[in-house]
Amino acid sequence: MTAAWGRTGALVLSLLVPVWAARLPCRVYTSADGLPHNDATSILADSRGLVWIGTVEGLARFDGARFRTYDQRDGLPHPIVTVVAETRDGTLWVGTGRGLCRLLPKRGNGGLFECSAPGPHRADSVVLTLFEDSKGGLWLGTNGGAYKVVRAEGGAGVARFEKLDLGFTPGESDFTIREFCEHPSGEMWASGGGGLFRWRDGGKVERFTKREGLPQNEATSILCDSRGRVWAGFWDSGVVLLAPSPMPGRPVVERTYRAWGTELSSKVMDLFETSDGRVLATTTNALTELERAPGTRELRVRRFGKKHGLGSDLTNAIAEDREGNLWLTSTDAGVTKILRRGFVLFGVEDGLPNPDTYVLMDVEGVGLVASRGGFLSWFDGTGFRTVKLNLPREMFVDAIQLGWGWGQWIVRDKEGDWWVPSERGIFRYGPQKRLEGLAAAQPKAHYTMKDGLPSNGIFRLFEDSRGDIWISLMATDQPVATWLRRQGKFIRQEIRTDEGARQTLAATAFAEDRQGQIWAGFYGGGAARYSNGKWDYFGVEAGGPAGFVNALLLDREGRLWIASADGLRRVDQPGAERPVFQRYGREHGLPTQYMTALAEDHLGRIYVGMHSRVVRLEPANPPEAGPLRLTHYTTAEGLPLGPVRTMICDRKGAIWTAGVNGVARLEPETRQQTLPGPVRFMALKAGGVALPLSEFGERNLRGYTFPDRGGAVEVEFAAAGAAEGQNQGYTYLLEGAEGGWSAPLPAGRLALAGLRAGRYRLMVRSEGDRGAVAPAVLEFAVTAPIYRRGWFVGMSAAVAALAGFWIYRSRWKRALALERMRMQIATDLHDELGVRLTQVALTSETARMSREDAVKEDALERVAGMAREMIGSLSDLVWAIRPRQERAEDLIHRMRAVASEMLATARMRLDFEATEDVMKAKLDPEQRRQILAVFKESIHNAVRHSGGTFARVKLEVEEGSLVMSTANDGGPAPGEGKGSRDGGHGIEGMRWRARMLGGRLEAGPAGENGWEVTLRVPLRAARKREAAELREAAAKGGGQAV
Repeated sequence: MTAAWGRTGALVLSLLVPVWAARLPCRVYTSADGLPHNDATSILADSRGLVWIGTVEGLARFDGARFRTYDQRDGLPHPIVTVVAETRDGTLWVGTGRGLCRLLPKRGNGGLFECSAPGPHRADSVVLTLFEDSKGGLWLGTNGGAYKVVRAEGGAGVARFEKLDLGFTPGESDFTIREFCEHPSGEMWASGGGGLFRWRDGGKVERFTKREGLPQNEATSILCDSRGRVWAGFWDSGVVLLAPSPMPGRPVVERTYRAWGTELSSKVMDLFETSDGRVLATTTNALTELERAPGTRELRVRRFGKKHGLGSDLTNAIAEDREGNLWLTSTDAGVTKILRRGFVLFGVEDGLPNPDTYVLMDVEGVGLVASRGGFLSWFDGTGFRTVKLNLPREMFVDAIQLGWGWGQWIVRDKEGDWWVPSERGIFRYGPQKRLEGLAAAQPKAHYTMKDGLPSNGIFRLFEDSRGDIWISLMATDQPVATWLRRQGKFIRQEIRTDEGARQTLAATAFAEDRQGQIWAGFYGGGAARYSNGKWDYFGVEAGGPAGFVNALLLDREGRLWIASADGLRRVDQPGAERPVFQRYGREHGLPTQYMTALAEDHLGRIYVGMHSRVVRLEPANPPEAGPLRLTHYTTAEGLPLGPVRTMICDRKGAIWTAGVNGVARLEPETRQQTLPGPVRFMALKAGGVALPLSEFGERNLRGYTFPDRGGAVEVEFAAAGAAEGQNQGYTYLLEGAEGGWSAPLPAGRLALAGLRAGRYRLMVRSEGDRGAVAPAVLEFAVTAPIYRRGWFVGMSAAVAALAGFWIYRSRWKRALALERMRMQIATDLHDELGVRLTQVALTSETARMSREDAVKEDALERVAGMAREMIGSLSDLVWAIRPRQERAEDLIHRMRAVASEMLATARMRLDFEATEDVMKAKLDPEQRRQILAVFKESIHNAVRHSGGTFARVKLEVEEGSLVMSTANDGGPAPGEGKGSRDGGHGIEGMRWRARMLGGRLEAGPAGENGWEVTLRVPLRAARKREAAELREAAAKGGGQAV
């Protein structure tokens, strides 16, 4: 596999070629991070910024934040993915143990992959490599040989495979083709189990084997570099460079690569060329770089393995992404990403006496590191060299006796003298031609309290532009002193706080501004400025720092920076009478309040040290501008664990940090950083249901409608390929909701919950692109649930109104029915009982006034009869309104009893018939009362007026109405309008009752000498009865209905 690495892409490795043990800035991804398996077989960084990794258990896609895995459930024919390749049209091809597959952007009926096998044999199905030449031709290598892939019309899928003749002779069995490359001349080369193969314009293959001088026939890899050279890697014979214009039958090897006199015997898995001509090889024991040995023409090998930060020594495939980062696969530790730009860590194995480092200095372009125990170390380009200071024998050199300060700890002054602090004063050494001279040099002076120091406990040392030495001391109420070079003596400094009290806490940092004024920060916070022989103090009320001041820095623009325990401060005009302190904190995007160190690079960018982190910011951004555009460097970019104690920028522009776990160096970008790729939506869910998106991500999504079911709209997004250290945070704007662009999100995942019905437009952008790339857009609508939609609310309101009206009407009807029943009862009581009682009164009065016994007896008999009739009428009335009597069957029993009693007095026979339908019918109290009254009136008329021998009663249901017919024989019935039962209303009264029930009554002769009364009452006629009643009430009330 070959690729061109960007011109700065090899910077990390090129810087570290001489460095044997320095740790590279690496990130290792394993199955714990989402890989299907730690045995990674192949890798591809595609044109979209996505990284695809083949493993023995499927394919993985890395979008910069998350892994997404593909396996046989997605359509892969075999779990082992042997190769991943991309053609110029953006098609992704996946080679497996059972054929070649094309990844479909979206899932089809058969899954996400469209697969086919090159040949009928099992070996032909094991795909090992795929290569697209400059003309768009696809070359396929398998365990069974080489093929040309003919694509289907339109470039979609595979039409057929054409097997290539490799020139094998009978008896040969290893037809494996492992890798292809294309020479700048257009020639195609391949490596395989049968040696090397070349195709020229004519298409005829040429084969190179041990006969042409190859170390063995089994070639594992091949590289055609940009200079026209052809390189080949072998199973156990290292790497060879072929001679120009090789010809079959002649020796073709120009040079074999060796590692310092020993053959590169490990298996070469892949060869890779950088754009500056460096050749890298992955082997089974290291990542190797082929270089020219110093002072010779022989090319040698340098190795990088697990001790340099790689996940494993067993490196396999290699690729390079759009930012120039290298990606290495391994057989046991997943994938390692070597950052193009990051901190390189140095430790004891690189020559430091111990990892606990304190002071960084740039001495005439040489980086100098001071360590506890009196050690000074300097970087010579290949590692660190160390010297131990020559202190007097009475000094027991340890961490305590040389002081416990850090930063501004050892000073090499303008005359070349070395000032070394301790808890027994200051040791001053003279200039040294070589740093090694400090090991034997004797101190030229030893300054203590006898020489004017307020204390022997030295905490900080600082030299100003005049050559004066400023000293911070411990265990004294005058913690600052100055050694005046001109006078050659120490003077004590007295500093007063805002309240006028003496500042007794030690100065922890010094700096000098452009006006020559000296600034000091203190142990307990606050800052002071020395000018014209006096100190001005700036406490918290004046805007000064509130916590421990760790560092002061004057930048190239003359601004003063203060790193303290309560944030970062900037003073734009340190010489002003009342300087303004501008503070940066968490609200500006900084991850913590505690700042430990400061440095400035050659481009004027400020580096702020923290715990296991360095943040770079652009000083042009004032605090009031809001969140800063920050670049973060953490342990993932090579920083050691622990606080960053001190930082410097050396004369070559490198940023150095010192801490408890070693020294780290960063080569800052000298050009504009590569911007991350555009943000893409990688996953979309609504209400927990995943929606299909392209496997390559989507930039613009439109036309989605999500029902509001209480779930959130969840999106995952990524901007693949942010440069190292960039803050790959994301901000979003949701149009249709309140608010503007959000604060940066640390991860590419967002859940939008509680959205109301409406239309929305979500825009997501990367913080790292600095606004240069258009945001990704998702447009969608949220529909309200049915119960919240307008038509449903309106319908519900209408239904509620109708229901309320129906309830009101029902109650009104019940109240009206109750009132009607009360009036009817009152009427009946008046008609039945009132009349009878009046008759009783009149008859009794007649009997009382008569003197004839016969008249009295007749009157008493009539009174008794009327009393019996009143009891019967009252019984009927009570029965009609009694509950649980709604069945017609109950009415029929009552009618039988009444008729039998009445007809018995006239010795008339009763024929009574009721159908089954009538027995099941239900009647309300009003119907029962009126039907019984009509029945009684009919039977009464038959008994009183017919003189017949029988009465026939029939009840049936016809067309939803109850039909009751009462017939009798005998004499003629009374005419219509004629009274009955001593002044009753007769037939007219029965017709009135029928109308009250919404029915009708017919009465007339039946047969030769008989009479029949027929009553028809609708069983469901409440509305008709009500209408009739209203009409009747209107008629009685003068035409107004109540």
